[in-house]
This record gives sequence, C-alpha cells and structure tokens, in this order.
Amino acid sequence: MARMLDVELDARDGAAALPARILTTRGGAKFALSAGVTLEVIERPEAIRVPGSAPHVLGLLAWRERRIPLIDPDGSLGVPCKSTPARYALVIAFEQAPDVQVEHGALALDQLPQFVTVSDTQACDAPQRWREQALACFMLGGEAIPVLGAEIFLRHLN
Repeated sequence: MARMLDVELDARDGAAALPARILTTRGGAKFALSAGVTLEVIERPEAIRVPGSAPHVLGLLAWRERRIPLIDPDGSLGVPCKSTPARYALVIAFEQAPDVQVEHGALALDQLPQFVTVSDTQACDAPQRWREQALACFMLGGEAIPVLGAEIFLRHLN
C-alpha cells in the first residue's frame, strides 16, 4: 500500500522535511518522487515484451508473485525511449482513492535513485518544461528538481 510521507522537522530551521527520491531517466531528465510511493529497486530487470503495448511499456516484470509493467519514464514524459536493457527498475505504487486497489509499476533506470530529504526552504518554481506535470519543485545543488506523482507513469499504459 502506498504510504503517506513521513514528516520530520529540520533541526536547522524548524521547517518540515520530507523524504524524496531523485531519479535520472535514461535520457538524462531529473525528477523526484515522494519516498512514500517508491517500494524497492530491482537489479537487472528482465521484462517479458507484450505485443501491442505502448512504446514506453518495456514489458511485464515479475515482482512478488505478480507481473507489473516496466515503464521507460522518458517515454511517459514524451521523450524517445532507449532500446537497451535497463540496469535497474524502481518499483512504485499509486493509490487513486482509499477504497481502490493500489496500482504497481516499475520505472526503468540506468542509475540508482538518490535519497534526499527536502524542506520547505528549498521550494522553487518548476522549470517551464515541467509546469504541467510537477506537483512541486525544490532546489538542490543549484538545480530545480520537479516532484512528480506516480500516476504520471501508471496511467495510459496501453
């Protein structure tokens, strides 16, 4: 089940601090997901290709006695997908409503996610490219990192 964000207080300034995962797509785009929607990393994922699936759906991945879609996040974001196998898969979850079954999928990545804690003091405007999709945005190392919802990747799978 998707978890709510764990909120901690940042001892430096008393601002709320939220855990997040920064992902770099195989095409080089950076974005963050709430830590509450990220479940586990699978090394060297092997997906079974499904004929007729959307180009960004790389196939079905065996995970915890079920099959979940392996998704190229670039394709979900409108960028061409890579044809080479992914090095990692990050399993994500999305719950549309309390009484609706949780959806699972996995994002194809070539780099491990970066674990960070973000505070309100890092908030910034999302870059123009991300304004329609970003739930929020924060500055890290001089770079604006948009926060996206898992539903962007788990809807429109076919």
